[in-house]
Amino acid sequence: MIKPTIFICNSPKDNEWKDRFVTQLAVLKHQGVCDLWDESQVDVGSNRHQEIKRAMDIAHVAILLISANSLTEEFILHDEIAHLLERKEREGLHIFPVILTPCAHTHIPWLIRMPIRPQNGLPLSGMNKHQRDACMVEIVEEIARVIGQPSKQTARIGAGHVDFILVAGIENELKSIRSSIESYGRETKDWRPYHPAVDKRIATFIQNIASSEDYTSDFIEIKRDWINDLKQAEKKDRIILAIVDAWTICLDQYLNLIQEFDSWNSLNSGVLIPWNNLDSETNKKHQKLKDALRIAFRNKMTVLDPKSFREEVISLEDLEVTLRDMLIEIHKRIVETGEVIRRAKGDHDISLPTITGPGGF
Repeated sequence: MIKPTIFICNSPKDNEWKDRFVTQLAVLKHQGVCDLWDESQVDVGSNRHQEIKRAMDIAHVAILLISANSLTEEFILHDEIAHLLERKEREGLHIFPVILTPCAHTHIPWLIRMPIRPQNGLPLSGMNKHQRDACMVEIVEEIARVIGQPSKQTARIGAGHVDFILVAGIENELKSIRSSIESYGRETKDWRPYHPAVDKRIATFIQNIASSEDYTSDFIEIKRDWINDLKQAEKKDRIILAIVDAWTICLDQYLNLIQEFDSWNSLNSGVLIPWNNLDSETNKKHQKLKDALRIAFRNKMTVLDPKSFREEVISLEDLEVTLRDMLIEIHKRIVETGEVIRRAKGDHDISLPTITGPGGF
């Protein structure tokens, strides 16, 4: 069996940082989870460009170590990164940009559209050793989840349908609480959460992602007594994913319905909250929106299970990765729960254990 390969792209001037990452990733390598490749493995006397291209072609995951050094080296930009971005576009290659040192990365168009690590935007060089190591471990664990995902061929044993709940108001509704309403439209499905950087409707995007993972999909309408619709979907072993606009839940008519959803506990459901860091009004009201989320999702934010609840999904690329991960995780829960139920059924009644009080046997 061929192990997934992790390709590390960095400037030679940042080899010290690369070595730190290799040390953390080596834990996965020694467990037989993956292979690692970086430029130090180019054999003396061989064609350097050819060796690097071959390694990029077989990589399952690419880590880009970002600094002013890597963003100004022609070979890295035009040969390595350009090739990796082409594979991402064509094949869905997972790319993890990691900011090493302060640099003007927010001015790089292709980098703006990708989820960066660390997620708080603080470069690794701004952390103490413990924080830096902990952050690198988080990235390694995220990569481990990506390369450990089941193939599409095996993922469809069980639930094969996802019902989306799109929690986004229309432009006339949002006028009452915010001045900028360009990302909304006349219908809920017109919502474009990352406008103007990415002028794409979220409704068609998430359905395309579901389809690429071999799921059929529909939308559940938010309305009075809608919990009955959710329960019916759960009975059919459907995945239920809510894509939530933080601004919209500041409206009372939506808040009350979302609180009902939060009180309804189902292993089949998940929540994703897009967050546009390039929107000045969202940044200005950051704490207000966070408080609104805590009120709306009091239960889910108390448990805060990252496999079924993700807030501040900062880009369309981050949303895609998170959505795919969540589909797989919730699907696994449905299948595993179904297996438990099937094992409990049989031709004979099964005696349940009797629990007695203190001293009882």
